[in-house]
Amino acid sequence: MHHYHGRTRPAAGPAIASILAAEKIAPLRISDVQQVVVEVHRMALERTAAGGPPWSLESREDADHSTPYLVAVALRDGTVTLASFSDAHLWNPELRE
Repeated sequence: MHHYHGRTRPAAGPAIASILAAEKIAPLRISDVQQVVVEVHRMALERTAAGGPPWSLESREDADHSTPYLVAVALRDGTVTLASFSDAHLWNPELRE
């Protein structure tokens, strides 16, 4: 877990900048969003957004290391919390898309 701006985000460190950026424009209705472009530094790309588990989530461990998932949750919910990894969130088709 990483602390930023007085709050804890349960996510991999390389994804934190993307979460913070998404929080600035959140919450949004995901159905209104056509495309999201997230520019990340190389380490974040390699560790949290380079295909594989970041895109094909099977567990909480995959989700908390997935910039695409973490940004979608932050955009929809306004932030990322432990509740962001419940089965209802993890298997939500809207978030997975």
